[in-house]
Amino acid sequence: MKQKSKMIPPYYDKEQEIIECYRGTVRLSETQKNLERLIAERQCALDESFVWTDEAIARLKAVGEKADECLNHFKTLQGELPQWLKNQCREDRANFLNDFELNYQITPIVRWKDENGEEHEDEGIYEVLQSQINHSSHLGINYRMFEESLYFKSNDKDGYRMVTRAFDTDRLKGVRVNYVIHELSSHLGWSIQDILNISEFWGEVIVRGQHFAEVKQ
Repeated sequence: MKQKSKMIPPYYDKEQEIIECYRGTVRLSETQKNLERLIAERQCALDESFVWTDEAIARLKAVGEKADECLNHFKTLQGELPQWLKNQCREDRANFLNDFELNYQITPIVRWKDENGEEHEDEGIYEVLQSQINHSSHLGINYRMFEESLYFKSNDKDGYRMVTRAFDTDRLKGVRVNYVIHELSSHLGWSIQDILNISEFWGEVIVRGQHFAEVKQ
């Protein structure tokens, strides 16, 4: 029977420690802080040793374009969906929809094949990194804040390169870094290599319809 290989790609010698810390946690505050510290140490070590090549720059542009594509779909929905939902709401308690919540969420997905040709998705260290996204608001936004959010805007041709330390290098001069990549690098512990490994972005429009059924005395 073929033994299942360990999750790869391993880039950092303490990745197993990070994974075990994550799987053993009960989300206690001190344990979460320790996990965040380990992730930050990993990111720092990997980014310091990263060397930009023409291939890596081309990959960064491709990943950024896919993130923009996902965000542009949100823009289209924002133009129509909130108003449509508002039109369905009624103060009448007999109406099915009395109120709603609407949020947009974007999630990076990492897929790779191991030495046996088996495909993996968001496993090992990426399972841990995904957990940090799921427990934060950095890659999600409420529709009411859509227009004001920098999440959906770009500033200049370099995007957020100048305020995202890992990407602030002359090698990337003129290369736009969008806000999604900025958030992953600056706030969620993703190393440059992690970001370049992204296979796709999963965009979700999360609608919670609310109906109030009052029990009268």
